[in-house]
Amino acid sequence: MEQFYQVLTWIGVFAYWLLIAAVTVRVVFKRRVVGVSLAWMMIIYIVPIGGVIAYLLFGELNLGKNALNVLVKCSCLLVTGLNNSMIVRGINHNK
Repeated sequence: MEQFYQVLTWIGVFAYWLLIAAVTVRVVFKRRVVGVSLAWMMIIYIVPIGGVIAYLLFGELNLGKNALNVLVKCSCLLVTGLNNSMIVRGINHNK
């Protein structure tokens, strides 16, 4: 029975390091500012399981398609409105 627990422990350690490696690769390839990536990696390495959970909850911005479309429309309307108000005021940045 002791050998079973030892094998189970090794499998757990291997799975943990595999999870840490996968999240680290995800953080590096996300193309963020270097300081933000280093901060997330520190959290992931210092806080064993909690760091991975925190990254998955707060580190990834996961908008649905509808929310993303609304955000794009609002930003386009905002930019269009600002450009129109600048034209009405006589401000032209296209010179």
